[in-house]
Amino acid sequence: MAGTKEEICRIIGCDYRVKQLKSRELIAINQKRVPHKKQLSVELLEAEDGRKFKLHEVDVPENVHMQRIRNMFPFFKTMDFVPKIIHHDELKIIVEYIDGEFPDITSDEFTRLYAKNLATVHDIDFSYKDTDSVMAELRNDVRFLEKRWHLLKQEGKVINEMLEKLKPEKMHASMIYADLTPQNFVVTPENKMFFIDLGSFQQDQLTDQFLLTSPLYQNLNQDVFKTYYLESGGSDYLFRNAQFLFIASKVSRSALLIRSMKIIPYRLWIKRRSRKKLIARLVAELKQAISG
Repeated sequence: MAGTKEEICRIIGCDYRVKQLKSRELIAINQKRVPHKKQLSVELLEAEDGRKFKLHEVDVPENVHMQRIRNMFPFFKTMDFVPKIIHHDELKIIVEYIDGEFPDITSDEFTRLYAKNLATVHDIDFSYKDTDSVMAELRNDVRFLEKRWHLLKQEGKVINEMLEKLKPEKMHASMIYADLTPQNFVVTPENKMFFIDLGSFQQDQLTDQFLLTSPLYQNLNQDVFKTYYLESGGSDYLFRNAQFLFIASKVSRSALLIRSMKIIPYRLWIKRRSRKKLIARLVAELKQAISG
């Protein structure tokens, strides 16, 4: 849009190159979404003098993803491991581009840096969730998995009984970093780690409903993670309630992914097949957890 180009000229200069960073698959998925639910488009802007920026843009101010990120601006200002926001308005955000390398997630150095930053994230906007509401949502997800033939009735009954038995006295809620793929982290030459995807931060979520079931966590040295997480001020809540959080996460993630299948166009059969494989793996791991 002309307005966007004028704003970019004012901020970084008019001589710049643009590179689309969003995959064709995500663009195709966006085409099925109504404007207020579309994911942000992401472009790399490189100025003539070599400075680099990321442009995040949406079609309408009511976009839920943009609103969620804008609501977290005050928190981003307190974190020195997220990209600095250069400019923002109702339709776009321009942030600094972090030069560095994707980390080796199996290394103890990554684990140390990740644990330190995550302890800070979990301390932000800390609160407690209503236990009855959380349990009701989980029971609803279990019923959904039964209706979609991913769980037998008896398996659903066992899951509900285990969740009820294992539930924490208090449910911790906080900000989390949801998309735990290596590409969402960058380590600079100064050995500083950045969480680079602003859209992966989510407020008022069960702490940490994605971490314990993620491939990233399974690849970490978990003893090293626990040591540095606790030394950095993190709560032992994660470790005291690991079994409950593991089962609860498998249930909620499986249900979420199944519901999300309807927005993936059928022509993206590779994406749909990959999503189905992930759902099957999560359900299989859930069944293994309750059988053990």
